[in-house]
Amino acid sequence: MTKLSFLSTIAISNATSSSLALLLPLVAITRFAASATEVALMTSIAALAPLLFGLHSGVFADRRSYTFVTRSSLAIRIVVCLLCSLLLFLGKFSIGIAAVTLFALNAMSLYFESAAWAVVPRIALNEERVGLNAHHEAILLATAMIAPWLSAVAVNGNKPGFFLVGCACTMAGCLCFVRTGEEGALSRADGGLRAGILDGVKYIFRDPVQKCISWSAMLFNFSHAAFFAVFTFYALKVLGISVAAVAAIFFVTALGGMVAAFLTPYVIAKLGTYRAAMWSMIVLLPAGLPLVAASFASSYAPFLITVTFVAWEVAILVNVITETTLRQERTPTHILGSVASASRFINWGADPLGAGLAALLLLAFEPLSVLALAFLGMVFAFLPLVIGRGHARKAAWRHDPQTSSA
Repeated sequence: MTKLSFLSTIAISNATSSSLALLLPLVAITRFAASATEVALMTSIAALAPLLFGLHSGVFADRRSYTFVTRSSLAIRIVVCLLCSLLLFLGKFSIGIAAVTLFALNAMSLYFESAAWAVVPRIALNEERVGLNAHHEAILLATAMIAPWLSAVAVNGNKPGFFLVGCACTMAGCLCFVRTGEEGALSRADGGLRAGILDGVKYIFRDPVQKCISWSAMLFNFSHAAFFAVFTFYALKVLGISVAAVAAIFFVTALGGMVAAFLTPYVIAKLGTYRAAMWSMIVLLPAGLPLVAASFASSYAPFLITVTFVAWEVAILVNVITETTLRQERTPTHILGSVASASRFINWGADPLGAGLAALLLLAFEPLSVLALAFLGMVFAFLPLVIGRGHARKAAWRHDPQTSSA
């Protein structure tokens, strides 16, 4: 398997997933008059995938080839897209169907991402992993820049059903990049499914570095999910931002993140991996000040929101790449998938809990108040990294006393 085919498959997979993740909530709001609570609940249901399948997906990736997992994931997503489009054409679509569709798409994306994460050490040497991880994230952001515009065109053109069919056809074309025999199955861990799951969870909490970044990521993801469960409704209905303007905000945000992805290897070389992860989370607090100002200056809200989102995206990209590199460096190859799935279960499993809490809070509070609470949770996600800095430095030194940079 070449790096080009690997990155091409990631690009197509993420382009369709990102487009549909924004398309279906927009359809629910604009065509079915979904309330803020309904949108938050839909987001919460869709985010249950990592909680239910996060642990299994990594163990499955360890025991199956990248080719098999990728083909299966794409095939199931193609079927889901076609079924959803058929329901739209027949007039049987509903908010509940949108939530179930997003849940299924998230679940299948999870299996693909586990396989992709675990196969990296087989196609990149140690010194190449930071660069490949950076290119991986840059590809994701490049497709994320296109996705909001595609979703906005589909919604404004009143053609979401045709867009779903187009996504299915695109994923079908992606199968040509996945060829049998390009790489075998990854090294298999001993024991059954339960043993593989426990191996991943135990490894994370026995390694001080991975334990610190997992707690930080969990707190951030919990608050991040709560924030974006409310943000789309708040932007469209409270601030009066148009669908096109929301798409523009996400486009510029992704552009800033793509630049950050290419700069991250230099940041890591300058600060070291752990310090880069820690400082990338610390800067979320000052970077959020324009977002606070947007609530009091609605005429400038799109610009102020964009400034904060770009700054956040840059910081988050640095954090994601450094954390991914740390895990790949410190995890035995035969349990990479298990450790990846365990980290996603811990980190992404917080998403539905955060979105669900946002939905409950919206029953008693205004959207702005819920956004404020979510904001505070995100900006203080650096605390576990600061608290564990000393332990992480010692652990990194024991791991490699010649190259430690914690």
